[in-house]
Order: sequence, then C-alpha cells, then structure tokens
Amino acid sequence: MSSNFRSFIKSTALYSTLTFLPILSRIFLLPVFLLYLSPQEYGVIGLSTTISVALPIFFTLGFDNAFSVFYFNYHKNKKMLHSYISTIFLTILFLSLAFFLLILPWGTKIYQLAFKDPSFTFYPYGITTVSIAAVNSINSIISFYLRNSKQPLLFVFFSGGSFILSIISEALAVIHFHARAADVLIVRLSVLGFVSIVTWSLLLRKTGLRFDRRFLRASLSYSLPIIPYVLFGFIYMSYDRIMIEQYLNMTSVAIYNLAASIAVLSDTALSSLENTTAPLVYEKLKESAKQNANYVSRIFRGIGLSVYSIIALLCMMAPIVIIFFLKPIYLQALILLPVLMIGYIFRYLYSLYVDPLFFFKKTKQLPWLNVVAGTITVIANMILLPVWGLWGAAASMLLARGAQLLLTYYLYRKYSYFRYNLTYIRPISIGLILILLSISLYHYWIPNMHYVFFITYSLPLFFISVFMFLYLKNKLSFRNIISKAWVVSVKNAL
Repeated sequence: MSSNFRSFIKSTALYSTLTFLPILSRIFLLPVFLLYLSPQEYGVIGLSTTISVALPIFFTLGFDNAFSVFYFNYHKNKKMLHSYISTIFLTILFLSLAFFLLILPWGTKIYQLAFKDPSFTFYPYGITTVSIAAVNSINSIISFYLRNSKQPLLFVFFSGGSFILSIISEALAVIHFHARAADVLIVRLSVLGFVSIVTWSLLLRKTGLRFDRRFLRASLSYSLPIIPYVLFGFIYMSYDRIMIEQYLNMTSVAIYNLAASIAVLSDTALSSLENTTAPLVYEKLKESAKQNANYVSRIFRGIGLSVYSIIALLCMMAPIVIIFFLKPIYLQALILLPVLMIGYIFRYLYSLYVDPLFFFKKTKQLPWLNVVAGTITVIANMILLPVWGLWGAAASMLLARGAQLLLTYYLYRKYSYFRYNLTYIRPISIGLILILLSISLYHYWIPNMHYVFFITYSLPLFFISVFMFLYLKNKLSFRNIISKAWVVSVKNAL
C-alpha cells in the first residue's frame, strides 16, 4: 500500500471519527441523565432529540446532500467554490429562519395536537428544539466543507469543541446545578450556538458572502428527489419514539430510548468501520470486482464479526449496568434490547447488500427501501403498540428492517453481478438472531429473576466464542497446516 493511500486512510478515519463525536457525546452523557434525571425528564430529552433530527430534513430541502456531490464540481476554481458555499449557506440560513418564524405562532397548537403529555409544551421544549435543529441544518454544510477541503484543525475545533463542551456543560448543569430537561436543552443550544458562530465567522471571513441563484437550480434538481428517501429514513429509524409517546407515555419513551441507545452503539461501530474501509473497498472493486471478490468479502466478514462481537458484549454488560446502577423502572429495557439488537444485525446485512448497488450506480430503486421500511414502521406500531406495549415497538422495528433487508437482497441479486463469499457470517447471523429472539421472548413471558438475566444475556457472547473456536480449529487443523506447508515447499522447490 502506497504512502499516499495510507495517508488517505488515516485522513478518512480521522474525519469519520470526528463526524461521530456528536453521537458519542449523547452516549457519554447517558449515565448522567439516567442517574440524575427522572424517567419523565429523560424521556423529554430523548423525544426532543428525535424531533431535532427530523426538522433539518425540511430546513435544508436536501441542499446538504447536494453540497457533498457538487462540491467536487467547483473545488478546482476557488472563486466559484466560495461563491457556491456562500450561496448554499445563505439559502439554508434563510430557510431555517423562515421556518422558525413561521412556526412561532403555531408551535403551541402543533405540540398540543402531536403529543399526549400536557407538560411537553412548545415553550420551552419546542422552541429550543427548533433552534437546535436550525443551527444543525447550517452545520451540515460546514461539516461537509471542512471534511472535503481537508481543514483538520478547524474541523477538530468544530466537532471536538462541541463534543467536549457539551459533555462538560450538560453534565455540570445536571449534577451540580440540578438542571431539568428544559435547562439541559438550553445549555445544549448555548454550547452548540457558540461553537457554530465562531466556526461560521472563521469560514465566512475566508469565503465571503455572495449569493448566486444559478447554483440553486442544479442543487435542487439533485436534492428534491432525495427528500422522500431521507424523510422515510427518519420515520423507520426514529419515528417510533413519537408514536410511543402518543400511545403510551413519556416514561415509556425513556425506557425505549435507553434500550435503543445501547443497541445503537453497534451501529456506530458499523458506520465507523464502513467509513474507514470504504476507500479501500471501492479501490478493489474498481480494479476488478471479480478478482478482488474474496479480498472485499474478507473485509466485510471482519466488519460483521466485529459488529456481532460488540452486540454480544453489549448484551452481556447491559444487565450488570441496568440492574446494579439504574432505577428499577429501566429493567424493562432489558426485554427490548435483544430484539433491537436483531434489528442492527439486519442493519449490517442491509449495508452488505446495498453497498454494491451504490458502487455500480444502481440507485433508482433505493428510495423504495426507506419508503417500505417507514410505512411498515408506522402501520406496525399502530397495530402492535396498543397490544404489546413497548415490546410491540421493538417488534415493529424488527419487521420494518427485515422487510427492508429482503427487498435490498432482491435488488442486489437482480442488479449487481458482484457476489460475496460470506462463509461463517451466514450461520453465525442465523444462530445469533435465534438466540437473541429466544432471550427476549423468554423474559417477556416469564417473571423477571435478576440472576437469570446474567445467564441468558451471556449466551450470545458464549455462542460467538464457541462458534469461532470450532471454525478456526477446523480451518487450522494439523492436517490443513501440513497440507499448506507441503504446497508451499513444492512451489518453492519448483
């Protein structure tokens, strides 16, 4: 591997890690929220975070997605690039401000209609959430620009500064000043606003402020068709929290959010591994998809084994943390966790089969993947939440991701000539899914006994360890070693 390519890998890993820092800040703050806030307050923060993730879909109109593509059309012409950046920045700023002013007189009524809990009001929760979403909408452009233009110092300040200041300020507010959910959101907005305004100022001093509407037509033609894809992606990934509040209560949101926050750690690891290895994978596929099939397959098998090991470790650790350190009401999260983990096994398999479709530019059918998953999420939750409660929400997520995976596999078989060699991934996936489903059903039907959790939730890690030991033992048997040594010695002699 050349030194230039190693540098590229390191750069990709750095920017991938920094991009995930906002997500990691929520993970670092999770123990603080669970220990010092009531389930009601933690549910409010979780629901507000969900809303703040959804609003940028409308604030940006997909210009952020278009920016990541069109940046490379202009990056060789500095004057044109600066004009493009400034135009998109001002456009998203205008859209965010327009939406913000439009929602002010209607916010209270919207929150009363959308949410059952009378204490979850537009003032102060909604107004703070809308403000956070507006700032994050603009930041999406800044993040793409700093990454693509390779400005690591400013990117470290932008992502790392928000990460460190958020953790310190929110933890201090909760632990020392006994802040409640509304105060935490205000602190979050203050820190985010401070770091963002400083970064915007430094960037705009370099690019200047220009508006050229000629850039908007091309960007809109690319971005508008993506909005349904992104919107339904949000629905199948996060809308279940909103439906849980509507059908159950805010405490149920907190319990579900805890289980989802633990399960999503495996997805964070998957995304990080994918971003780090993607340049190498695409290089090998471009050289020769057929000749490098085993090489690429080995990379994805390694990613899968890593993700599955993390899922098993999280399952084993979850009962220890929840039973010994958290409030008893959070014990219900343990019943949901295995089902949500199956969803993230489906997520890994989905990424496995969707990547070749992106590489070979077979993307016309991809929006339907999120449309199908989002539609099933809403319908299944409407049916199962009133009957099974929180377990119904977890089952709905599983149905949606399972349907999405089946449709993705169908498209992969139809449009991609590249084929994986998955060897141990298929049996280990099936075995892990069956074990996790059995654990969840067992604890759903049988009264909880704390010591049983420690036994059952260790089974996934035990299964993976035994399976890999037997697999490697077979692969590294004495006969195989002698056989390989003989082949090598004959080749050397010849």
